[in-house]
Amino acid sequence: MLRSIRQISILNKIFNVNGNEWSKIRIAWFMRFFYRTSFVIGWTLLVAVFVSSYGIYYLPYLFITNAVFTAIGSVLYNFLLEKFHKEILLIYTVFISSAFLLTAAILGKENFVLFFSFLVVSISVFFMQFKIVLDGYIEEMFNPLQSERTFPLIESAETIGGIIGGLLMFSLANFVDSNSLIYLMIVSLLLIVPFIVFYKNTDERINSFKKSFESKKDTPVSASQKSYIKGLFLIVLLQWLIFNILEFQYTNAVYQNVSSVVLEGGSGFEHVFIHDLGALFMLFSVSALVIQFFIGSRLISYLGVFGSMILHVVVTFLSFFGMILSFNFTTAVLAKNNFTMTSVIHLNAYHISYYAIHEDVREHTREFLDGIIRPIGAIIGTFLLILMQKVFVGSSLIFSVNAVMLVSTLIAFYVTYIQGKKYTNSVLHDLTNRNEKFKRLTAVTILGQKGHASVNKTLCEVLSDESESLSVRIKILKLINNFDNFADFIPSVIKCLGSKEPMLREFALDALISCKNLSLEDKVFLRHDLFLVLQKFYESEKNEDTLVKIIFVMSLLSNVCTLQFLLDILNKESGAKRVEAIVGLGRFNDTDVIKVLSPYLKSKSEEEKINAAISLFKFDSIHRECMKILSGFLSSKNSLKLSYGLYALGELRLNEKKNICIKYLRSNNTDVKINSAVSLLKLNNLIGLDVVVNAMFSHDENLIKNVKYLLRSVDARILCEIDRILLQMAADEMGKIMDGGNHDFYMLKHLYELAEDYDEVKNLNNISNK
Repeated sequence: MLRSIRQISILNKIFNVNGNEWSKIRIAWFMRFFYRTSFVIGWTLLVAVFVSSYGIYYLPYLFITNAVFTAIGSVLYNFLLEKFHKEILLIYTVFISSAFLLTAAILGKENFVLFFSFLVVSISVFFMQFKIVLDGYIEEMFNPLQSERTFPLIESAETIGGIIGGLLMFSLANFVDSNSLIYLMIVSLLLIVPFIVFYKNTDERINSFKKSFESKKDTPVSASQKSYIKGLFLIVLLQWLIFNILEFQYTNAVYQNVSSVVLEGGSGFEHVFIHDLGALFMLFSVSALVIQFFIGSRLISYLGVFGSMILHVVVTFLSFFGMILSFNFTTAVLAKNNFTMTSVIHLNAYHISYYAIHEDVREHTREFLDGIIRPIGAIIGTFLLILMQKVFVGSSLIFSVNAVMLVSTLIAFYVTYIQGKKYTNSVLHDLTNRNEKFKRLTAVTILGQKGHASVNKTLCEVLSDESESLSVRIKILKLINNFDNFADFIPSVIKCLGSKEPMLREFALDALISCKNLSLEDKVFLRHDLFLVLQKFYESEKNEDTLVKIIFVMSLLSNVCTLQFLLDILNKESGAKRVEAIVGLGRFNDTDVIKVLSPYLKSKSEEEKINAAISLFKFDSIHRECMKILSGFLSSKNSLKLSYGLYALGELRLNEKKNICIKYLRSNNTDVKINSAVSLLKLNNLIGLDVVVNAMFSHDENLIKNVKYLLRSVDARILCEIDRILLQMAADEMGKIMDGGNHDFYMLKHLYELAEDYDEVKNLNNISNK
């Protein structure tokens, strides 16, 4: 028996994720949480101990030391990535880092130099490399569109880890010594290991499906890819150059503030410094948490990947401008807070941008950028600080540092803006240069994100090319509403309607059905061309379900030719085609429609009767009669009649009657249950989503066909969510088959359909037709 997905709760809507994604989100979340808690304790301790011993003037030298050791670690791990799987490398790193920390804690009371050395190596080498490998490990759990929604929630673990780490430092600073805090770091690190082991065991079946879907090949890095990676190089360099200079200015402001407190109160500097740093870290983390939980994923979905990065740069620029006007404790803390808040969005977008890099070079690119370029950026920023310390003093030094940050932010804005275009060009290159199918499908998915300009022409060319992969063309059709200017795609969709491939024709019709505005009021000739093609398609098509879809699309065009077409069907056809004509005529607002459709309110066919009531419901003169018919259907003891009534509630968007649908979700009758669930989706209530998904994942071909028909007027965003859930379920089930589980021919074909490998579906259809 196929597994059920968990019922969708209010949390799914708040956090903008799917129910089936929670298991992977939990694992990724806790790994990030325990890492971040340990890191915050370690880094705060390192800075506080260093500044207490050597003073704020020498803080840039700590930054340089950290950057050099990070680069050394990156060279080492770049070699290790070739030899070990990521999960093994992560586990080894946890144990080695814990050993270094334990040594630091034991030696700390006797030898400060050894204590400091072991702590620096643990944080700068092993902590930093653990984070880089973990980023790649989590990235592989999700696809590009899933990452837009899930990464902000997963990244919130780092923010909450920052809050907990800051809280521990804040509350324990006055009660325990520095060595004792290291034991907390070790415990937090070791708690990561069970989650890595658990995910390794559950992920094997899905990986076997991915391998069967497409064999991996090494692909030469194209010129567009090289240009794109160079752009990321500059973004990472500037981000960490700015971060290190800001970190110095912020720490300097806190140092001056703590110094005045110590002078007045006479308390120990190191304890007060750790206390204040921990408290402020909590403040920054709480601010970032609000952004991550409630608007992070929606901002990325709305602005696109590089639009979100630009937002971070703009906010940072404004904060630095405020520091130039007046530098003090308040403006420094505000700038740090703003930088931290928007950095979470920038970081999420940065991780998503890696999907545009070929998988065979992605990890080495990440290791190079985060392990080499990041510390180089930190070193350059630190050298600039040291240089300015040599040249300027007092207020001149403060102004020059702030000015360097402001100029660096302007350069970052320009680089990020240009990089957005490189992102699009790199993905378009992958789509048009006949890479293996999986990469091309990923390219289409990425182009379905917001923020891409001038891509419609290329997508239309791919869609119109008969020699193209069927899976790629269908993927474009399924995401067609994500692209701007739908009218640009109509000529290509028309070509697909004339294709010899039945699946392509079906998905072309589905794309037209899903269009938010198919009236094309300012495209008269285009609308006329589409009408003629659909009319010809109707005359040549034999499949009843396809004919019904054609009638539905025709009714969306809303012109005089369409009216005549629908009237002819109403008078000449019967059954499902006549019902579809009734539905189509109901889209016209002319009161003369009442004259045409009112006789069907007394039809012997219950389906014709309820659809006539739905079509005429909006007209005041007949509204009461339609409501009476609807009430009769909803109170009927006949399950078929009741299911039609529930269907009508969704079509009419009668939100005040949603409790009736919720009541019948528990029905033992399949038709009643399905119509209740779909109507709730039409009312934007996801409580019935699990019922719909399980029906779509069943062995019953007729049930699947019926559910697809009912879903056609559901919001496109909900349909995308259903597709994503089904894709994951298909991967799980295919993994069982690869492990030797039983399956039948139809189920195998259905799984390939859900997994969007339509070329394999075509091959299986050809086999079954022989």
